[in-house]
Amino acid sequence: MTINLNLRQLRAFVAVAQTGSFSRAARLL
Repeated sequence: MTINLNLRQLRAFVAVAQTGSFSRAARLL
């Protein structure tokens, strides 16, 4: 994996953690 992919995954994980929902996080991203 590249560092860019890792950063994208980390941002997605944080978004999910903050919203508590995958669908809501997906809309933010």
